[in-house]
Order: sequence, then structure tokens, then C-alpha cells
Amino acid sequence: MRLGALALVVLLAGCPAIGPQGAVTPAPTPEPAPEAVPYPPGLGPWGVGDAAGLAAAHQAAIDDTAYTLVSNRTIRTANGSLRSRLFLRVRLAADREYLTTVRTAGPDAPVLLGVPPASAQYWSNGTTMARVLTRDNRTRYARISPPDRFRATWRFWRSTAAFGGVGGFAYETVRSLFGDVGTGLVATSEADGARLYHLEAETVRNSDFAKVGSGPVRNLSLEATITERGLVRRFDLRYQRRVEGEWVTVTWHVAYEDVGSTTVERPPWFDRTGSRSGAQDDSPS
Repeated sequence: MRLGALALVVLLAGCPAIGPQGAVTPAPTPEPAPEAVPYPPGLGPWGVGDAAGLAAAHQAAIDDTAYTLVSNRTIRTANGSLRSRLFLRVRLAADREYLTTVRTAGPDAPVLLGVPPASAQYWSNGTTMARVLTRDNRTRYARISPPDRFRATWRFWRSTAAFGGVGGFAYETVRSLFGDVGTGLVATSEADGARLYHLEAETVRNSDFAKVGSGPVRNLSLEATITERGLVRRFDLRYQRRVEGEWVTVTWHVAYEDVGSTTVERPPWFDRTGSRSGAQDDSPS
């Protein structure tokens, strides 16, 4: 009997279970593994894990393509008074024709246009360069020849000026910001058939990213949107830091718009620059 029972156990091993009234219960079918969620370079399910990888992907996404870059940085004192504002909008075509709009305000604003407040537009198609500058209630139009290779190049406006001065390029800014500020992935969304990743700040590892003031950073907030390719489509940064012994509030908005579709045309004020280098004044406004 024991041998017969053992043979029955062996015979039934691996067979479907026998249910009531002889029904066969099929073995459960395994669920298919969930599809892996793709993340941009440097980004994972918990946020940015490789800031240098993200910065390299961001740089690759903007190389050799058209886009509009907006950079708007404002610094205010503890009582809300304006210390500095620098606004830039750089329209850069695929052939590197560009039109830059720049405005400065506040006693500590950059002096790239002279003593603030001031506003200007720079345009170039690579061979001809022109500028219109408004300052001290006077507007001046000028052809720039020979080229001012510092301010009248698209590289200066989209890199140095937009990202905080010497050494302030897009790659360095992205690497430093997302390396020094720990972020968390809070949401994803779809736009024009592409996935977007939305991040917020969680921790501050160090203050090297802060290009204004000195010492520790407090009351920081950071929101950013990143595309599947790793383009940092926008970030909104706010923090407080000491400048000359007082706490100031820095807000900085950076955005890339119309990527791949930005075009540039010669501005309507170009004809007022004349045919030679130099400057022509309008009457004071």
C-alpha cells in the first residue's frame, strides 16, 4: 500500500490540481512585467542622480539647433527694494542669426549696457551686426564694425550673459545646480507627444551653485521641467543669501522655448543704423 501511494504522489506531481467534480484548475498565468519607465540621462525615479550626465545631455540638446532662451534674474533686499535685475531673451536661429533683447535695472545690476537702467537689442546674421541702445532717456542706433567680438556674438549672449558672467555657461550651471541641490521627481506629463519630468528641490548639499552673495543659502525653492532628451526646459530658482552683510532674495527664471522652430528676421530698426559703423541718436524721450 505504501508503494502504491508513493507512486500516485509521483504521478500527480506537476499535474494540474483536481478540483471539485473532477474539474481541472489551471496553473496561474504570470503577469507580464511592467514596462520600464524611460528616464532622461542623469535622471531616475528619485530625481537627478548624475548631474554631469544631465548637463551633457542638456548641452547636446541645444547644440546645432534653433531655440529661444529666456533668463530673468532679480535680486531684492529684505524690505523688497530692487538691487539688481538682468533680463535676456535670445532668439537663435539654426544658422546662428540671432536677436537679443536685454534690460538692466537696479543699482547693482550688471553694467554690460553701461550704468543701469538700460535696454538694448543686438542683431547679427554673421556678417553684419547692429545694435539699438536706450539709456539716460536717449536711444542710439549703431552698426558694429569691426565686430565687437565680446558682446556682438551669439555665443556671448546665450552663454556668458545668460548664465551669470565669466564661466557661467549652460553646462556648468546645470551641473552645479542639480549637483548641489537634491531634487525629487514629483510628476510626469505629456506635451506634443513627448514626456516631461517635473522636479522640485528636497535638500541643499552645498551653496556653490549660488552665484550671488556668500555664505550659506536658506529658504531655497527649485522647480524644474526636463524633457526625455535631457533638455532642462525651464527652472525657477529662489533662495536667500547674504550680500554685504544683509540677506537678499534671489529669483532666477530660465526657459528654453520654440526649440527647433525659432527663426530670426532683421529687426525693423536696422535701417536707422545707417550704412557705416558708428551711432545715431534719436531725440531724448
